[in-house]
Amino acid sequence: MMRLVAERFERAPNGDYHDSNWITGAVELDLVGYSARQAVAWQAEDLHAFARALTTLENELSGVAELVTLEDQVNLKITLDHGSGLLEGGVREHARAALLFEGLRTDQSHIRMAAAQMRAIADAFPVRDV
Repeated sequence: MMRLVAERFERAPNGDYHDSNWITGAVELDLVGYSARQAVAWQAEDLHAFARALTTLENELSGVAELVTLEDQVNLKITLDHGSGLLEGGVREHARAALLFEGLRTDQSHIRMAAAQMRAIADAFPVRDV
């Protein structure tokens, strides 16, 4: 299981669009025999776009949803075909260690849960129009 976490905006709105929309968060992985948590920085706009893409997958059961962070710290791609699909991508600790994965099976039940979680994050962290 993979979980995306958004904890708080990094700073108060300061007149700069990108600086005002950084969110402190993490990627948590819990796979058979392996668990990890990597701190990441999200842009609110990226999380909103991913929430919309997951909702489309949830409704259409076929297609692609991708999340690539501005600094390429997180790269996720979910491909679904008639309700079944694959998760691939990676999480980087800036320029050092990276956890890459491919061929992780997923299906519409996981997409439904992921879409609901991402909509909750998007609701809690609206894009700030500075």
